[in-house]
Amino acid sequence: MPYAQLDNDGRVKAVVSGGPGIPCEWSDIGRVWTGSVFEDAVPDVPASVTPRQFRQGLTAIGLRATVEAAIASADQDIKDWYEYSNAFERANPVLNAMAVTLGKSAAEVDALFKLAVTL
Repeated sequence: MPYAQLDNDGRVKAVVSGGPGIPCEWSDIGRVWTGSVFEDAVPDVPASVTPRQFRQGLTAIGLRATVEAAIASADQDIKDWYEYSNAFERANPVLNAMAVTLGKSAAEVDALFKLAVTL
């Protein structure tokens, strides 16, 4: 019977034959042990997304019009950043300042990036 070897985050890092551990399937590699079942790991926040992904993410959560109105009233450098960026980086100071201006938390921005990378 295969057993899971877990990393510090409870994610299955390897599956071994025999020995102490939690019985599992080979397909559980990368999944997280919750203490009772294996679940798909929550994806990490991506470092960046494409402009299309970012805009579609904003649309999906109902913020695109609000963000684009804020961009329209910003200075030319901010407008150029939004229009001509090749990627939207999660750590970008302009993006994070805009989020604060719009009253969005870091967790909300993380959720946007997690959604956007799937689009």
